[in-house]
Amino acid sequence: MRKLGLRPLLHVRGYPMLEWKHFETLFDRMASRDMVEFIKGVRQSNDPNLLDKLKITLRSVDALVNHAEERQAANWHIQQWLNDLKDAMFEAEDILDEIATTASVQKSGTMSKMPLHIDRLRNLQILTAFVQGNGCGSSIKELKELQFLKKKLCISNLQYVVNPQDAMKADLMGKEQLNELVLKWTGSENDSEKVRSVLNQLQPPKALKKLTIKGYGGTSFPDCPSNHRNGNGVIPFRSLQTLRFENMPQWEEWLPFTVTDEDSDGAFPCLRQLFLKNCPKLMKDLPKKLPFLAKLVITKCQQLEATIPPTISELQLEYCEKVSMKEHLPQLLNLTISGYDAFELPFGEGGLSAPNLTYLLIDNCKNLQSLPPLMNDQLPSLVTLNIWLCPKLESFSEGGLPKSLNFLEINRCEKLFANRKNWGLQKLPSLRSFGIKGTCKDGESFPEEWLLPSSLTSLYIRKLQNFKSLNGDGIQKLTSLENLGVTMMDLNGFSLEVFPPKASLPKIIFHTMASFLTTFTFAFHFIIIILFPSHLTITNGSFFLSPTDQKITHLHFYFHDIVTGKNPTSIQIVGPPKGSIRGFGTTFMMDDPLTEGPDPNSRLIGRSQGIYALASQHIESDGLLMVLSFAFVEGSYKGSTLSIVGRNPVMERVREMGVIGGSGVFRYGRGFALAKTCMFETKSGVVVVEYNVSVMHF
Repeated sequence: MRKLGLRPLLHVRGYPMLEWKHFETLFDRMASRDMVEFIKGVRQSNDPNLLDKLKITLRSVDALVNHAEERQAANWHIQQWLNDLKDAMFEAEDILDEIATTASVQKSGTMSKMPLHIDRLRNLQILTAFVQGNGCGSSIKELKELQFLKKKLCISNLQYVVNPQDAMKADLMGKEQLNELVLKWTGSENDSEKVRSVLNQLQPPKALKKLTIKGYGGTSFPDCPSNHRNGNGVIPFRSLQTLRFENMPQWEEWLPFTVTDEDSDGAFPCLRQLFLKNCPKLMKDLPKKLPFLAKLVITKCQQLEATIPPTISELQLEYCEKVSMKEHLPQLLNLTISGYDAFELPFGEGGLSAPNLTYLLIDNCKNLQSLPPLMNDQLPSLVTLNIWLCPKLESFSEGGLPKSLNFLEINRCEKLFANRKNWGLQKLPSLRSFGIKGTCKDGESFPEEWLLPSSLTSLYIRKLQNFKSLNGDGIQKLTSLENLGVTMMDLNGFSLEVFPPKASLPKIIFHTMASFLTTFTFAFHFIIIILFPSHLTITNGSFFLSPTDQKITHLHFYFHDIVTGKNPTSIQIVGPPKGSIRGFGTTFMMDDPLTEGPDPNSRLIGRSQGIYALASQHIESDGLLMVLSFAFVEGSYKGSTLSIVGRNPVMERVREMGVIGGSGVFRYGRGFALAKTCMFETKSGVVVVEYNVSVMHF
């Protein structure tokens, strides 16, 4: 048995956004003296709500981790699941912030109160938490004097505000350096009008970029607090980029914000991310004017009848069946749909119109019988398709799956597996990775000769019921196969005698995994890595071989190239020779930013430095020769590089180039990079390219 801790497991899968240090910080805080003393004191208090909230949140982390075994090995695009885990972990940290504040207040001998006369600290700059007093102690209006507060402020116990005018006197709008605000109500508030009035008087700071509202008990909600322009004509929330509403069980309506100017962008002119979670009574639609909204997450809003704005690039819908996607979504790149009980998905008769969609996850749709029609035509850029827990799904889309598909995973879709003769996967020339898991009755020998295309490089078979042997004919047809992963709970009777002595398969990797033993310490029953046909021993029904340190990492980022203007990121260094056809031979040097999102102002993660040249003389084969070095400057890969070389046929939707090396974390790296143009403006010379990179390294 080989045990792997959380840190190497997540590092192996290549997601720097979730590292061991996050969990380590969480554990350290939970083991702190203040935390222990607070827990001891809860028994003597009348308000165990914080511990209950922490318990519920940690259970959600536990549930997500327990699902990791199901979602991790075969799924190369697990980022959405990791985001859920990260959100749950940060939620636990938020609750620990509340506990730390409460414990600190308890130390001073004033239960659930701020220190007296806090308004006298007029030069105070950092106040992460303010607790509204219940009849005595500090009042929210004391914040008026603290004009130099900056960064983040969390105001809790807002249910204790008696006079809504006190909220207005806090003068949040005047705190120009405050850019993140959290507003929290605790317990059940019966006076919906008073709660709404309090929120309406909390006018936002001018530079606010992130707003979170939790536990709000009102039945309706203004489009923004203080539903009007301020005295000098400035729209509230003009700088807001992230807005979160969570756990608001009574909220019924998001009242429209009235804008008199025809050219106005509404109350949220800069909003880029919107989260609506656990608002079960919320009805009607979202605000109409959200001109820059790129990410939308709606979870457990069963009555919401929203339409999706055309600007959305990332969309996550869970348990919200009345939300529809009948409109054309030209910028949508990533879509997750979960918890729909209907027979079909909410795309309308013509299917989902999203020409740039690259990632699609359909999860836990127990009554779904068919995928959207015309996927081959409507989703021409789709790279990754995951279908999980859809037991009644019988077939793929009419007309077949998109030919651009690279990664396909099917998990616990019994009827779909039984109907695999009609999959038509051999018609997909770009398919590279296929994963299967489920309770299927007729899969003793898998995969059949006619099932998978020869282009496949990675195959994962996980806990396939009744699976007894690899089908020799099917495996030998996979002439490009490099990675083969097999996960089984019982190896008794399993046969590997499918490879002839002179088999041409260059490399086979077997991963044999079992369930997690604890919440935060992952223990694999066994992991086997075999360099075909290396030394293999079978003892007591298990494979044993000393594992290597080789791993696969998947990266996703955006490349920004500017060839004109005052500050170009690439310049021409060699002009076309005389008589050159169509600029053949023209060469450019680049130093382009790599960012987390398509927006050039999103977080910088690296630079793309190198040269590219016009390498085609014929219009039918337009292409560039690319020699690039991706140099990473942030996160776990800071200081590491990847070397990319290959032909880039720029007129194709998705292009593939080779990863031929790397340094640092990516030493001995090799793999492939998929490039897809998101934006190309001929006048400004601005090009934005989405990159999905898969690299095998040590």
